[in-house]
Amino acid sequence: MGWLEDQGYQPDVYTDIDFHNHGLDFSQYKCLVLNTHPEYWSLQMWTNVQSFLAGGGSLLYLGGNGIYEDAEYSIDQTGMIFLAGVEGGDRTIALFRNLKPGGEQVILGVSFDGGLYGTHAPYQVRQAGHPFFHCTGLSNGDDFGATGLNTHYGNGEASGWEVDTTNTVKFDGSSTSGSGLPSGLVVLATGLNRWTGSEWVGADMTYYDHPGGGFVLSTGSIMFGGSLVVDASIQQILRNALTQARERPVWVDFNYVGLFQLGEFLFPYKTLAQGVSAVPPGGTIAIKAAGSSSETMTISKPMRIRATCGPVMIGR
Repeated sequence: MGWLEDQGYQPDVYTDIDFHNHGLDFSQYKCLVLNTHPEYWSLQMWTNVQSFLAGGGSLLYLGGNGIYEDAEYSIDQTGMIFLAGVEGGDRTIALFRNLKPGGEQVILGVSFDGGLYGTHAPYQVRQAGHPFFHCTGLSNGDDFGATGLNTHYGNGEASGWEVDTTNTVKFDGSSTSGSGLPSGLVVLATGLNRWTGSEWVGADMTYYDHPGGGFVLSTGSIMFGGSLVVDASIQQILRNALTQARERPVWVDFNYVGLFQLGEFLFPYKTLAQGVSAVPPGGTIAIKAAGSSSETMTISKPMRIRATCGPVMIGR
């Protein structure tokens, strides 16, 4: 909350029971942020987040062990019912991965792995070409999130404590029912929590475009927020994601080379004139990289021009 407010955002806070009772109206909110440890959810909350995404909203999941177990409110909503109401019952029957095909991965793209509990590590970049890494200076293979405030484990590294992965078979022996992975899911970065002999496994930072028109970004780690407030790369990743969620800008990149294709970021326009033509009245043009444009044009509709990576000179 403090970081968001410091960046000029004005977030509203919903408690779990608010979200259970009322859901979220896309006409009022473009983005829902889940923080730190949203482990227990009701079935109604599951339905409400699906409705929000279907309506065009975007989801930023900035925690770990999220949407893991069903917990229902009592009739008067002064208490909660766990383990499907069976005192001392089997917890597995209340896990979303056993209640819903694919479990939490259907929404988040990742799911909890108890076998990585207590491990801690930075993330390593796997898709540096993704727009959420713009202006971070990171390349594939670079690490980020090496420190944080949650020093109960290690140095507070961003991938730690309880983490979520895209793997359907977990180190703790559990598995999700079916693949559960959303179409088009991309792993942007992976925590260096455990080396298997062939690959690193840790919190997976993932992205996918939701069919409703928004997107879902998941970080899969309880310790992520503790790094957010001290790590400049993570802060820039979140700024990029929030810009995309809130403004849905038309992207322009004067230096764009290649055919990196991903969802809403298909082939950024290479000139400002192309961007101006594409943006709807009142919309936003976001310029991805520092550069200049000497184009001459008449702009006859209201719009915002945002320079996301520093100064950009447009004309004279």
